Amino acid sequence: MDGSLLSGFQLTSTGVSLEYLLSEAPPREDTLLISHKCRSEEYTMAQFTTRVELHEHKNGVKPSGEDYKKLHAAMAAKGFSRTIKADSGTVYHLPFAEYDRAAAETRATILKDAREATATVWSEYSILVTESAGRTWHNLKAV
Repeated sequence: MDGSLLSGFQLTSTGVSLEYLLSEAPPREDTLLISHKCRSEEYTMAQFTTRVELHEHKNGVKPSGEDYKKLHAAMAAKGFSRTIKADSGTVYHLPFAEYDRAAAETRATILKDAREATATVWSEYSILVTESAGRTWHNLKAV
């Protein structure tokens, strides 16, 4: 190697771990050598809770259980989960039509993905996306 910066990353359940390594080769004249040591940085992905509600159409047609099954599949295809994992490792079911997603994204991107998924199933809907700084719950059922 010629003193170039090597980088790699590993996706973990708690976030993305990035490592930056400088090669051990002597630097070129035009290369600024910072260190031969390894530096690690931890980047945590944001946790998002997304709630979707399908509304009755103006012609009186209401969403059915089958429509919500299609919604669940469409949301799963976009990376949303219907479960949440506690610090203890226990996995719980979220309330109906509520989804969890961990991503290095913005709330706007999460909303866009949820809108795209929902629009494939139903035309009248509401969506609320919340970025979490921590969550707590009561009486969710374990998977």
